[in-house]
Amino acid sequence: MLRFWFALSFAVSLPAAETREVRILQTTDLHGWIYPHDYYTGRPVDRGLAKAATLIAEARRENPNTLLIDCGDTIQGSPLASVYQVARRAKTTALPEPMMAAMNALRFDAMIVGNHEFNYGLENLEAARAQAKFPWLSANTIGRPGRGKAFLPYLIKEVAGVRIAIIGLTTGGIPEWEKKENYAGLHWEDQVEAARRAVAEVQAKKVDLIVLGVHGGLGRDLKTGRAMTGELKNDNRVLDLAEALPDVDLILYGHTHQIQEGAKIGKVLLVQARNWGSSVAVVDVKFERQYGKWLVVDKRSQLRAVTKETAADPAILELARPYHEAAEKYLATPLAESPIEMSGERARLEDTALVDAIHEVQLQAAKADVSFTSLFQQGVRIRKGPVTVREMAALYIYDNELYAIEGHGKMVREALENAARYFLPCPD
Repeated sequence: MLRFWFALSFAVSLPAAETREVRILQTTDLHGWIYPHDYYTGRPVDRGLAKAATLIAEARRENPNTLLIDCGDTIQGSPLASVYQVARRAKTTALPEPMMAAMNALRFDAMIVGNHEFNYGLENLEAARAQAKFPWLSANTIGRPGRGKAFLPYLIKEVAGVRIAIIGLTTGGIPEWEKKENYAGLHWEDQVEAARRAVAEVQAKKVDLIVLGVHGGLGRDLKTGRAMTGELKNDNRVLDLAEALPDVDLILYGHTHQIQEGAKIGKVLLVQARNWGSSVAVVDVKFERQYGKWLVVDKRSQLRAVTKETAADPAILELARPYHEAAEKYLATPLAESPIEMSGERARLEDTALVDAIHEVQLQAAKADVSFTSLFQQGVRIRKGPVTVREMAALYIYDNELYAIEGHGKMVREALENAARYFLPCPD
């Protein structure tokens, strides 16, 4: 009898893998911009948290499993913020900090501490921080001896069953720019070392996604890897962080007012939204359940820009109205009369009355022999006739202070040579 062996094939139907998709939204370098209003010209403009709020709401409707993170330089910058912060420091206002009020209303999950948070001193910083319904994060900001971290180093949140760690890092350049009394008792640890320890801590707590929120830029050219000129030692370290910490999944960063829709260093995704609430970064992360844990199987990012068609959130506008009106009232304050029209259009190329006026003021105020200044906005124009605070705010958009330094001729020559480097890329 012949016996035959038959090979039979059975189609086995396996259950589909369980998946989750989490969305992470980022703003950065808001600098106190809430209203879509250019305080320097008095005209509407396509930026500000009120318009960005509409993009945030749309992104949340598309996926409710969402985190919202800001990467710092938040409470200083616009005239709206400046007028409030000066009044707060002088104790002439009882209103809450405007950015914290707006961000609370938008349900931010975390904010990274930026260098400009310190501009009005620690009392103003702590008042704003106390009003926030979300943590301010910075793993590398160290407090007085024996007190450890000055801020929470990280936050772990569960979204749709996925455990996500957000680690905050702050530029270490603050002592180079800030008055000592504005950061008394604080110092900044190396960002890479601080991040390495924080990553180890959150990994021990079994997180599924590690996000670095960094107030600092790339520091090196993304294509060539070459260090950018004029970099401070512990300022812009994002590329260093991405290379040193391959277990990190995502780095959201700011500080440099550049944009990055999405670049990868190994598996680390780098994203930076535009400053002043001009865009919102949207990062979608897909997870798949494998071997009893969530694994990242896909990461995608995009920047959604505020446009003329983007409606401002009426609730945020109403919340910010008292601050907006106070800023407008202050900006309308008359200061002087200009006998001529002055423009900054060609001020970086030739002698102009506008820059000469800045020098005259500085020489008189400092009783100096030589004056150095910068022209931040070439588009500044002061018309003949009444001059208000608005024109001066447009001329100097930052709350800079005048310093008189005792020096020698060599310092003057070196400063001029350094300034002349601006013209090196110019054709003959």
